[in-house]
Amino acid sequence: MEKSKGKLAMLRKYVTWKSAAGLLVVAGALLWVVFAPQEVAAVPAELMRVDRVVEEDGVVKSGLETTVYFGGNGKVVSPEFKAGEAVAAGQVLVQTDVTPDQLKLAGLQARKQSVQAQWEQATDRTVTEQRQALQLAWDQAHNQLTYLEKELERYETLAAFGVITPQELAARRQETEQQRLASALAAQEVRAFDERNRVVSGTNEYYLSQLGALDAEIRQVARDIDQATVKAPVAGLILEYYVKPGMTLTTGAAVCKLGVNTGLQAEGYVLVKDAVLIGPATPVSLVLNRGNQEVYLDGVVGEVKPFAEERVSVLGVKEQRVKVTVNPVPGQANLLKPGYNVTLKFTVASAEGVAVPKAAVYQRDEQHYVAAIVGGRLTEQAVIPGVEGKYRQVVEGLGPGTYVLLDPLNNTVPAGARVKSKLQEQDRS
Repeated sequence: MEKSKGKLAMLRKYVTWKSAAGLLVVAGALLWVVFAPQEVAAVPAELMRVDRVVEEDGVVKSGLETTVYFGGNGKVVSPEFKAGEAVAAGQVLVQTDVTPDQLKLAGLQARKQSVQAQWEQATDRTVTEQRQALQLAWDQAHNQLTYLEKELERYETLAAFGVITPQELAARRQETEQQRLASALAAQEVRAFDERNRVVSGTNEYYLSQLGALDAEIRQVARDIDQATVKAPVAGLILEYYVKPGMTLTTGAAVCKLGVNTGLQAEGYVLVKDAVLIGPATPVSLVLNRGNQEVYLDGVVGEVKPFAEERVSVLGVKEQRVKVTVNPVPGQANLLKPGYNVTLKFTVASAEGVAVPKAAVYQRDEQHYVAAIVGGRLTEQAVIPGVEGKYRQVVEGLGPGTYVLLDPLNNTVPAGARVKSKLQEQDRS
């Protein structure tokens, strides 16, 4: 009996000791859970360059554009162009049917020869030959003047595009004026000859009036035939083509819009708040999407319009935006053509220094903060932010290497708690 009581007492002591040990283990585990550092998504502040970039969609256009017009009347027979096709200077842009005019011209020339033959029979042959020689000289001088006047119009167009120099234009004007004087002198010689050789019967006056009327008709028909063809004044690209074979054109009808290859520009519309930050020295890139590859081209800000326009966004929101043009640098413009879509990236501000992901900086009232890990504990730290891009520069209040929460606004860990970072990597590209 005594032995049984002793064993029972020892068993009770053993159970009590085991229970106490178990409680100590549980308590220790609970203390570890309570006081162990909590894992948080945090990254260290780093020394880096931060760029603030304004991105807008842009489209490539020709900096020099002109609309080509038709000068005659007729039905289009050829050719037919499409937008984006290149043309050379002098290349035919449109040709109308000149068959009726050619038949009319042949008939007028035959009538003129008949009248000249009748005149020869009615007057002295020597006088007639002299008169014909003077008339031929006058016709040649007049035809050369007509040619030079057309060339002068072409030179004025080329000068407007900067293709030729002002000196070349001035030389062409002088040559045209000299030919105008020569044509006037030739006409005066014909009139003087006719005055000296006038006969009482009025034979010369009759035939001269007949020939004069025929010459006027011939010149008009020849001009109509010439105007039936429209040629490109300069080399460039067809931006828009308005005619098709079979269409009937009248004087002044638009044939096409032509863009000069050397004047390519990209233009986009930026918000007013961003436009005030853009100037001639603002670094800018033109990003061209070529399949799965993005091609970056260097650009130079050409013009920032001094006024805003109301434009509607893709979401239907009315916005005040400013038109900005960008010129690609020489040597890279050959990758662009009018109508290409590009992304314009303006670097409006840059700074070197301590930076953190921009979501790590938050604002309350007028003060900015970061949730930093200092001494193993989470601390709200006041900072002065700077340039904002994909990262946010911190001018004051944070040193490099200090860990900050990536998403402090959604953080549930209280300030002062023991924490440690999960060392999540951020994509800075």
